[in-house]
Amino acid sequence: MPIQSSQFFFGNSLVNFSGGSAQANVPYWLNQFTLAEGGSYTVNGGFGFLRQFADRGDEPDNEWGFEGVQSQWDDDIATFDEASFNQIIITPANFIQENDPSTNYFGDTVSPLSATETIISNVLPSQPTADIFIYEGWSDLAQFSSSFPPSDSAMESYYDYNQDAYHDWYLDYASSLNESFPDANITLIPVAPVLSGLLAEGGPLSELNTADLFVDDAPHGTDTTYFLASMITYQATNGEPVPADFEVPASIHPLVADNFGEVLDFIETETIAYMDGFGDETPEPEPEPEPEPEPEPEPEPEPEPEPEPEPEPEQEPEPEPEPEPEPEPEPEPEPEPEPEPEPEPEPEPEPEPEPEPEGEENTWRGSPLEEGVTVEDMRAAEALYCTEDQIEAADLFYGAQDNPDLGFPTVAMNRSEEDSPYREDDEGEEKSGALTEGLKSIVTDIF
Repeated sequence: MPIQSSQFFFGNSLVNFSGGSAQANVPYWLNQFTLAEGGSYTVNGGFGFLRQFADRGDEPDNEWGFEGVQSQWDDDIATFDEASFNQIIITPANFIQENDPSTNYFGDTVSPLSATETIISNVLPSQPTADIFIYEGWSDLAQFSSSFPPSDSAMESYYDYNQDAYHDWYLDYASSLNESFPDANITLIPVAPVLSGLLAEGGPLSELNTADLFVDDAPHGTDTTYFLASMITYQATNGEPVPADFEVPASIHPLVADNFGEVLDFIETETIAYMDGFGDETPEPEPEPEPEPEPEPEPEPEPEPEPEPEPEPEQEPEPEPEPEPEPEPEPEPEPEPEPEPEPEPEPEPEPEPEPEPEGEENTWRGSPLEEGVTVEDMRAAEALYCTEDQIEAADLFYGAQDNPDLGFPTVAMNRSEEDSPYREDDEGEEKSGALTEGLKSIVTDIF
């Protein structure tokens, strides 16, 4: 069946370059291809950007007319909803892709995505049966080169960008629109990546120079560029390629005519690939494989008899505890060595002797003291030459006769008394006398 196409473009100069020739636009060539196929084509449209289109409400501007192409809508005699279009094509600007589609324009509360949602909301009531397409024009060239024409390396980077990050922006954009309008059948026309593939190294038209394709860094195209963009748009909107017997006019670069068959095949294959998920014809889902019949369960094996528990090994009797060795007798303590004489302390100032009470005899350890020797003198001498144990033993011994708790009679330890039982010990008397003389000598030496 011949194609019957009526389109309205919300477009810009990537669709219709008013500064070029009458053939520097897409609708002109779409009309030529459709007529060659035996179909009919009508078109209307206007210039602008997404925010401007959204602000115009449900009555868009009708500004375009093309040589040899019929229009569908005469706005002098009818409103937009009285016209009938089967395709609405929306064209975003090609210099807004540095931010994602949902990012607001600078200084505004509107984003490319929200502006497009407004456009679609305005269009659908007037054209409820129309399919909606997003025209992906080629990207801005000025960001890749400060001069025109750019170098070969700059153009290589430019073509890579159009097939990669730039195209990804449109994929996100079209996917978001489909989520907002699931019944609108919104489809992507991938002009930028397919055109770049044709022109890049390895493509069918890689020998074309930049000047054969663009006239500035916007970049506005030549007739050849719009011719190629129209071939991609025709494939995307009609689901079939341009007629293979179409005669390429002399206004188009001869390399296109020379490689027309290869160009047609490339555009058909690549357009379908880039439209994946957005075209009119989506690949039919592969039928789910029929589930394989479940194998009959094998009979469960009879349970093997449980092995008898092995007898636990007899425990060896615990060895009787060995008798603890008898403690060795503690060695008798060795006699403590006699303490070394302590260094003589510096003599303290002699305290004034307390006056002896009158009528009492001046004695020490049961013996009278000679004249000039006091009890304090004897204590000082004893502290100097006797140990504390010796002094304590002497105190106990000489104090025994005055201790009534001992329970037995005591005798005086003074060998100088007449009734002392020690008087018969002449050797002891001599020793006693010698002791007295020794103490006296010590006291005399000290004091």
